[in-house]
Amino acid sequence: MMMRSDVPALMPLVPHPANASGDYRVDVGLGFGDDGRWQLTYAVAGAIGELVLPMSKGGGGGRNGGGATPLRRDGLWQASCFELFVRTGARGYHEWNFAPHGDFALYAFDDYRTPVTPPPPTVPPVIIADAPDPDRSFTCRVSVDVAPFAGDGVLSVGISAVMERADGGRDYWALAHPPGPPDFHAPACFAATILPPA
Repeated sequence: MMMRSDVPALMPLVPHPANASGDYRVDVGLGFGDDGRWQLTYAVAGAIGELVLPMSKGGGGGRNGGGATPLRRDGLWQASCFELFVRTGARGYHEWNFAPHGDFALYAFDDYRTPVTPPPPTVPPVIIADAPDPDRSFTCRVSVDVAPFAGDGVLSVGISAVMERADGGRDYWALAHPPGPPDFHAPACFAATILPPA
């Protein structure tokens, strides 16, 4: 999938074959703000009443642009979490995690699952979660500054989501999946080719 930076894209995520059967879907909208920040909208729709989709820790909507200060922390993928992977070279890539309640993470990798330590500094993304119908629809909008890590060339991009179920299990969604267990770091998951804004 190739997209230009001036055309917002709506991309359906694909459930991993090992997912529990569920009548819901996950779509992602991707565009770019005038300031060059990436604007992602993760939309979960359908029978989502059995998913655990936490809102802001401070109460109300999950908006880290106001209220509680977002925290940068590890392990967000153990609950419902939205993710972005951007390959910056032949092997190196960056991974962002966005929790609906506002916390986030950013990691850099030299190669497949070979992290750079310490992780790079970054400006916290703005994460806004909304559930107009908690049993049928949930949206998480993210504004994130990818430019300092992306360079100015064509990028290979992976977009994914982990959905926590009320029974304690997790469903895994991505643009594409490799054979075997879920692995968002696998080359097959970098299924979008994007030319970012200058």
